[in-house]
Amino acid sequence: MKKQWYIYVDGAKDHFEELTLSVQDWLSIDVDTFCLSKSDKEEIFAQASTAVTLHPYWEDDLRCEPYIGYDFINDYHYFIFKLDNNGTTFMVSPDEVKIMSDDPHYECLKVETNILEKYIAVSKE
Repeated sequence: MKKQWYIYVDGAKDHFEELTLSVQDWLSIDVDTFCLSKSDKEEIFAQASTAVTLHPYWEDDLRCEPYIGYDFINDYHYFIFKLDNNGTTFMVSPDEVKIMSDDPHYECLKVETNILEKYIAVSKE
């Protein structure tokens, strides 16, 4: 199924590790809040990873492993990728992240790629 991914870009963002999980830690959780299996989560992460590489500011070297954040107010996950060269930080979500959309510091690009249909259905409940 085709779906837009929202890719938010900002300068160097640091110290988000305390409020997030590494993707590896997220994958190791047997069942998360959206009742996704490990293989579902691996597929979603692969799709987010593909989407972020389509952004014109993307470069291949990451400073640290990707993280996953969770918006408790709007009930969805987003992925965080931080580049090594200058710390440019990308937040990637299948849903609009309102707090980022409303903030002029973030640049948003919408990229259409495949996304696991189960993720869309469950994340909207």
